[in-house]
Amino acid sequence: MKFVIFILGMLGIIVENSKRFSRKSWAKIIGIILIFFSLFFGLLKDWLSDIDTNALKSALSRTTENLEKTTQVLNDHNTALIHANETLQDTLIILNKTTSTLFETEKLLKITRQNLSDTYAILQKTRQYSYVANYGVYGGEYLFGPGLETDDKLYNIMKETYFLKDEKYYFKCGEPFELKYMEAINENPDFPFSYFALANCKYNRKDSDWRAYAQKAINILRVTTQIGGHNKSQKDALSILENNLK
Repeated sequence: MKFVIFILGMLGIIVENSKRFSRKSWAKIIGIILIFFSLFFGLLKDWLSDIDTNALKSALSRTTENLEKTTQVLNDHNTALIHANETLQDTLIILNKTTSTLFETEKLLKITRQNLSDTYAILQKTRQYSYVANYGVYGGEYLFGPGLETDDKLYNIMKETYFLKDEKYYFKCGEPFELKYMEAINENPDFPFSYFALANCKYNRKDSDWRAYAQKAINILRVTTQIGGHNKSQKDALSILENNLK
């Protein structure tokens, strides 16, 4: 600013004394003025350049600060997203474990229900066959001696169908006896020895249907031999049939 005042002052002095100067002096004065103006505009240019540079630096500084703030905000959001993702992953792991636990629990419940069903079926069969568990081959709990009689129908059907040899009972085979076994089955379908006797006779003759009678006897004997106090001959009969079926 001072330089501008100086230039203007110089111009005033030159104008005031312009009549005193010769043409040659004017040429020098004009050259000096041009030099001064050249210097002035050079300084002005540098000053304007400094102003633009400072403004740009200031703008860049503000932009940099804004970018840093924005970057920090983005980093904070990214950190929050990472934490949210970790929480989600943990939740998914817990859900998977819960699902697996529920699946295993459901399997255990199915197994438990099946076990209860099987146990109930066994109890039903035990209740059904418990009264014949202590029956011998003769169709009752006790073998009556010579001269003793009973009105038990099953006992009377079976009394002519077996014989004792070497302290073991054997069933007789042939049409009249096998008809007695069928009669015994009709009279008492829970009695295992009538099936056993038929299976044994048919097995020895190699009749194809022996397995059906054997399996029926086995189904009953596997229950009765698990009941306390069962007749020992039932265990022996089960062992014979299972060996024949092998």
